[in-house]
Amino acid sequence: MIKVWLNITRPFNVIITGCAVFIGALLTGNITPLEKIILAILSAGFICAGGNVLNDFFDVEIDRINKPTRAIPAGRITKKAALLFSLSLTTIGIIIAIFITDKALLLAISAVVLLIVYNGHLKRNGGIIGNIIVSFTAALSLIYGGLAVGKLEGTLFPAIFAFLIHLGREIVKDIEDISGDRKAKSCSIPMQFGLSKSYYICFIPLFLLFILTPIPYLLHIYNILYLIMVILSVDSLIIFSFFFFRKKLDKSHLHKLSNILKLVMIFGIISLVIGIL
Repeated sequence: MIKVWLNITRPFNVIITGCAVFIGALLTGNITPLEKIILAILSAGFICAGGNVLNDFFDVEIDRINKPTRAIPAGRITKKAALLFSLSLTTIGIIIAIFITDKALLLAISAVVLLIVYNGHLKRNGGIIGNIIVSFTAALSLIYGGLAVGKLEGTLFPAIFAFLIHLGREIVKDIEDISGDRKAKSCSIPMQFGLSKSYYICFIPLFLLFILTPIPYLLHIYNILYLIMVILSVDSLIIFSFFFFRKKLDKSHLHKLSNILKLVMIFGIISLVIGIL
């Protein structure tokens, strides 16, 4: 049963969020005070976990079609229990933020509000606005790391990087979930524009990222190792994915594309870290 409760938080995403917070602090060139960074990692992790559970709470009808093995549609966790679990996790995240800085607390509360608005309304009714909000919230993890050490220099480009990747991936996930969205009468991008057009739309932020990736090197923010790594991993995967999946818009291939974009996030983080060595 513990495994069921753990899985509903999507632990991989929680770990990625915690890593992003640490990377945000690291990219400022300052990892002290370390205890503040640890608190920020824990705070962001709890808030992320709570947001993921809240997502499953609101998406239960869609998940009955798209992901019937998830805990709530499969009957392993009740909706009421999931809601209480989500509230508990996010409350813990906010309480921890009190001990970081006032600005970190404000950011934590803002992130929770955005997650509630997104999951409760914008995901089904906001179209691209919903995608932008959830991507922006994800990118805040890097800013959170900067706030933990009282320094935001060095976090702007990584946050833009994270925002663009998340935005592209969110649209891919919407394309993948179109069957459930039809039943829920969602106004997601695929519901408005169809599969083929939505595929090209999802690559707009990814191609924008492709264009932006060399700029930190050209501005002497990151070293040559960053440029090599980002071209070989991030940029090449974006180009490969665009051409490989263009005619393969079935659920299986879209899920693979979503996982590849998750891999792009990881490679992006590694590139940024290498870039400041």
